[in-house]
Amino acid sequence: MQAAERLNVPEDLVAAGSAYLAALVDASQLDTARTVGGRIALWAERDLRAATAQARLFRALGEHDAAGKAEIAAARLAAERVAGPSGDL
Repeated sequence: MQAAERLNVPEDLVAAGSAYLAALVDASQLDTARTVGGRIALWAERDLRAATAQARLFRALGEHDAAGKAEIAAARLAAERVAGPSGDL
Protein backbone atom coordinates (compact mmCIF):
# COMPACT_ATOMS: atom_id res chain seq x y z
CA MET A 1 0.00 0.00 0.00
CA GLN A 2 2.85 2.36 0.81
CA ALA A 3 4.43 1.79 -2.60
CA ALA A 4 1.08 2.39 -4.32
CA GLU A 5 0.63 5.63 -2.39
CA ARG A 6 4.14 6.75 -3.23
CA LEU A 7 3.56 6.21 -6.95
CA ASN A 8 0.00 7.61 -6.73
CA VAL A 9 -1.31 5.55 -9.66
CA PRO A 10 -5.06 4.97 -9.25
CA GLU A 11 -4.92 1.40 -10.60
CA ASP A 12 -2.21 0.50 -8.09
CA LEU A 13 -3.98 2.26 -5.22
CA VAL A 14 -7.23 0.39 -5.85
CA ALA A 15 -5.50 -2.96 -6.33
CA ALA A 16 -3.41 -2.64 -3.17
CA GLY A 17 -6.08 -0.86 -1.14
CA SER A 18 -8.88 -3.32 -1.84
CA ALA A 19 -6.69 -6.31 -0.98
CA TYR A 20 -5.31 -4.61 2.13
CA LEU A 21 -8.78 -3.58 3.26
CA ALA A 22 -10.03 -7.17 2.96
CA ALA A 23 -7.13 -8.43 5.07
CA LEU A 24 -7.75 -5.75 7.69
CA VAL A 25 -11.45 -6.60 7.93
CA ASP A 26 -10.58 -10.29 8.27
CA ALA A 27 -8.21 -9.37 11.11
CA SER A 28 -10.87 -7.15 12.75
CA GLN A 29 -8.61 -4.11 12.39
CA LEU A 30 -11.58 -1.92 11.49
CA ASP A 31 -10.07 1.47 12.36
CA THR A 32 -7.19 0.91 9.96
CA ALA A 33 -9.59 -0.60 7.42
CA ARG A 34 -11.70 2.56 7.59
CA THR A 35 -8.62 4.65 6.80
CA VAL A 36 -7.72 2.46 3.82
CA GLY A 37 -11.35 2.52 2.68
CA GLY A 38 -11.20 6.30 2.65
CA ARG A 39 -8.16 6.18 0.40
CA ILE A 40 -9.98 4.15 -2.28
CA ALA A 41 -13.49 5.60 -1.83
CA LEU A 42 -12.95 7.99 -4.75
CA TRP A 43 -13.02 5.06 -7.16
CA ALA A 44 -15.91 3.07 -5.62
CA GLU A 45 -18.40 4.32 -8.24
CA ARG A 46 -16.11 3.31 -11.13
CA ASP A 47 -14.13 0.30 -9.97
CA LEU A 48 -15.64 -3.04 -8.97
CA ARG A 49 -12.79 -3.85 -6.59
CA ALA A 50 -13.17 -0.57 -4.73
CA ALA A 51 -16.97 -0.88 -4.55
CA THR A 52 -16.76 -4.45 -3.26
CA ALA A 53 -14.14 -3.48 -0.68
CA GLN A 54 -16.27 -0.56 0.48
CA ALA A 55 -19.32 -2.81 0.83
CA ARG A 56 -17.32 -5.29 2.89
CA LEU A 57 -15.99 -2.56 5.14
CA PHE A 58 -19.39 -1.00 5.71
CA ARG A 59 -20.92 -4.40 6.54
CA ALA A 60 -18.15 -5.05 9.06
CA LEU A 61 -18.75 -1.63 10.62
CA GLY A 62 -22.50 -2.24 10.83
CA GLU A 63 -23.23 0.61 8.43
CA HIS A 64 -25.92 -1.26 6.53
CA ASP A 65 -27.29 1.64 4.45
CA ALA A 66 -23.81 2.52 3.19
CA ALA A 67 -23.07 -1.17 2.59
CA GLY A 68 -26.25 -1.52 0.54
CA LYS A 69 -25.32 1.47 -1.62
CA ALA A 70 -21.83 0.07 -2.18
CA GLU A 71 -23.29 -3.33 -3.04
CA ILE A 72 -25.61 -1.71 -5.61
CA ALA A 73 -22.62 0.08 -7.14
CA ALA A 74 -20.67 -3.20 -7.21
CA ALA A 75 -23.57 -5.02 -8.89
CA ARG A 76 -23.86 -2.27 -11.51
CA LEU A 77 -20.14 -2.38 -12.21
CA ALA A 78 -20.18 -6.17 -12.45
CA ALA A 79 -23.06 -5.99 -14.94
CA GLU A 80 -21.18 -3.40 -16.99
CA ARG A 81 -18.13 -5.65 -17.02
CA VAL A 82 -20.21 -8.57 -18.34
CA ALA A 83 -21.97 -6.38 -20.90
CA GLY A 84 -18.73 -4.94 -22.20
CA PRO A 85 -18.13 -1.48 -23.60
CA SER A 86 -20.93 -1.65 -26.18
CA GLY A 87 -23.56 -2.64 -23.63
CA ASP A 88 -24.28 -5.88 -25.50
CA LEU A 89 -24.12 -9.17 -23.65
